[in-house]
Amino acid sequence: DLVAADLGAKAGRSTRVRIDDDTGRAMGGALLVAEMVAQPGQTVTFAGTALLWSDSADTATDEVADLQVAARHIAAIGRFKTVGWGECADIAIALGDEDLPLPLRPDLNAPMTLNFTVDRPFLVDATIKDSNTLKGNPIIPGGAIKGALAEHLRRRGVDPGAGIIGDTLAALTIGHAVPMLNGAPLVGHLPADLVAWANETQIARWPDVQSIYPDPPSFAMDWKLKEKSATKEKADDFKGCVTETRTRVRIDGDRQAAAESALFTYTLVCPKVGGQQVTWQVRIVPPPGADDVALATIMDALLAGPATLGKTNARMVELVPVPLAAPANVVRQDGLIRIELLTAALMIRASHNRIAADPPGANGLLDLDHDAAFDRYWTEASGGSLAIAPDVNPRLTAEIGPSPGLFVRTAFRGGFDARAHGFFGADQVEPFVLTEPGSVFYLTVGAPAKARKLLQGWVATGLPVFRWSASGLTPAVPGDWAVCPFLPQNGYGAISVEGMP
Repeated sequence: DLVAADLGAKAGRSTRVRIDDDTGRAMGGALLVAEMVAQPGQTVTFAGTALLWSDSADTATDEVADLQVAARHIAAIGRFKTVGWGECADIAIALGDEDLPLPLRPDLNAPMTLNFTVDRPFLVDATIKDSNTLKGNPIIPGGAIKGALAEHLRRRGVDPGAGIIGDTLAALTIGHAVPMLNGAPLVGHLPADLVAWANETQIARWPDVQSIYPDPPSFAMDWKLKEKSATKEKADDFKGCVTETRTRVRIDGDRQAAAESALFTYTLVCPKVGGQQVTWQVRIVPPPGADDVALATIMDALLAGPATLGKTNARMVELVPVPLAAPANVVRQDGLIRIELLTAALMIRASHNRIAADPPGANGLLDLDHDAAFDRYWTEASGGSLAIAPDVNPRLTAEIGPSPGLFVRTAFRGGFDARAHGFFGADQVEPFVLTEPGSVFYLTVGAPAKARKLLQGWVATGLPVFRWSASGLTPAVPGDWAVCPFLPQNGYGAISVEGMP
């Protein structure tokens, strides 16, 4: 990209209209308003860099000279060159420095927090409001960063999906990037158990759990305890977010008017709040035993700033790696482990959102209800060292019956027409079911030493993902990010832990 260094805040607009030669009047549907980059007659300098792979320094010098000759034939750049807009006064191409992968620094071979800014509004992890309206998320998924990094590696002449580079990139954990302003996160987060227990008057009876939940697209899951409308707050809401709405339309060349069904509106997230730059903070955890050369190549590309983030091809700039500090342990008096999801996690299947399979064992899956499926997840993931607490609040038990220690909300991904995901097998057609951020689990500890080791690893890299089968759970293959985007190395399953054993 070429970026202007000396543009003013406002460049103005220009209105163009086509005149009918026969009548001398403006033609119908031929009025165009153009937002200009600079004032007419203003000289603006654009600068940028390009990566050119050459066999030798002499070849590179010759190729740059050829590019400079070719560039002199570019008379103008932009949409309306015929009316003089975007005239090129001069184009200069010079040979830059040789670009080689840097040796791996010791501090880049350990977990880190990476702080960065974004150079323009962006659209990632979009919510589809309707058929032609998209709204971006200010929390940048780790998969979006990994995708931009993969493209950056590809442009450097490295195949990000093959060999030791591909294996290292797939296993590299890149968390979700959270926006920060003055050191404080710009996200609102309300843990589910606080919603449930903050005021006893909010307690309500559970829905009839013996009924079968509706099938998608009307799929829904309860909080287990009813939320009071005054305290409802969606996890990961962005506070003080500045957004920019862009409407794009395709012009019909014959009518010079908007083409039918070609209007799209995007709500982009801006990189500044009140004129102040927002910093995104992301956790990076290199895979254990990674090849030094492969990791150095990937980290060098990452710190150079990938430039294809989101729909607008935003660039990550001002990247600063900081060693990752160990999280503080919160001691609990009840002897339980409290785990809260900070990002969505893939833990159960769609079929588990009903009390029992009908007939038992249908779809080749275990005959488990919703709560039992979660309990099976924790038991399998921890090798029997953790299990959901059977009763975490006697007062609630007296009010509504047995209350296991899980307070969760789930949502499906896959759209109204569920896609066939290879992650579940060739004969399975269903959406991914994600346990949403803010969900809370209270767990009992069976083997403290084993549980501590597992939890310390999960805090760094996220909860493990399993495939469900008729015989139980099978760990997902680390390189499966092509068929399942919701793996922990893409930022999913991040947790906080209280009461480390």
